[in-house]
Amino acid sequence: MTPEPEPETETPAETEPPADEVPTDEPEADPDRAEPEGDTEPTESEQFAAERIENGDEHLLRALSVYADSGAAASFLDVGVSVTGFRWVPVSREVRAANEAFDRAANRANTEQRGQIDRLRRVGAMLVAAARTQERLGEAFVAFGDVVVAHQGDTVSPVAWRRLRERLEAVETRLEALADAGDPDDAEASAHVSASDLQSKTDQLTAAAERFQRLLDAREPFTEGHDRWIRAEGLYRRRSWASAENRFEQAVSGFRTAVDRLAADPIGDDRFDARYRTLRRIAESLADAADEYGPSAAAYGDSDSETGDDRRRAGRRILRNEDAIDGMPSVRRLEAFEP
Repeated sequence: MTPEPEPETETPAETEPPADEVPTDEPEADPDRAEPEGDTEPTESEQFAAERIENGDEHLLRALSVYADSGAAASFLDVGVSVTGFRWVPVSREVRAANEAFDRAANRANTEQRGQIDRLRRVGAMLVAAARTQERLGEAFVAFGDVVVAHQGDTVSPVAWRRLRERLEAVETRLEALADAGDPDDAEASAHVSASDLQSKTDQLTAAAERFQRLLDAREPFTEGHDRWIRAEGLYRRRSWASAENRFEQAVSGFRTAVDRLAADPIGDDRFDARYRTLRRIAESLADAADEYGPSAAAYGDSDSETGDDRRRAGRRILRNEDAIDGMPSVRRLEAFEP
């Protein structure tokens, strides 16, 4: 008996899921997440503050211009230490006008704007502090000139050196105020004042003050060397050979020490650098000359006229070849002296 075939079962047709069950690649919305806000227009108060901030910043730009004008320079960075007619008050006036604008802005500014205002105020404070330092440096430069003139006239003047020291103390006080006023990076808040320029001005003023300090460090050996030189010159012409030799040796020691302490690179201000080189050349040339006149005195004391004459002539050549000492009374007397 043949078995009956089993009946075929039909495969049920695939049916689409309901529309609300269709999978999607989009993430489900988070009901707790806030929608991003678009750019918002500044409020009336913020716009008011922004305009006042811009106005104040323009006064800072004018402060830079006034700074340059007061120093008869193209920019405030070109105002050097040798500018003696510089005045800080005009710079302060512009900064005060800037602060008045910032005061009005602060009343209606938002948090970010108030931070900008604070930084701009510090920029203004730095400009005023720099200007006050600049004026004091000019006064120190004048005192420096008095020191050089005194020594070129064979006057070892404690008054001139004391005046220079007092002027430098005033410079140091102003530099401390500049350091406390703010940071050059605060100028990033300004559209007109460069942070790099503000840093360069700070470095420029600091370098000038450091160079003046070198002068004061050299004061004692320089004045001692010059005092011994003047004494040696008088003893030499009076033919007090042993005493003259001793004083010339002391002059060499003092001047050589001063030369070492004055060793430094130029600071980029032509008048200051020229005056600084003059003082150093005075010490160098008188040390070199004393190094010849001392042995000359010793030779004369030993009745060795030939050596005495040779070393004296060598010393005289040194004296005649240096413009920085050409007009000094002691130099002229030695040049004319014949034993």
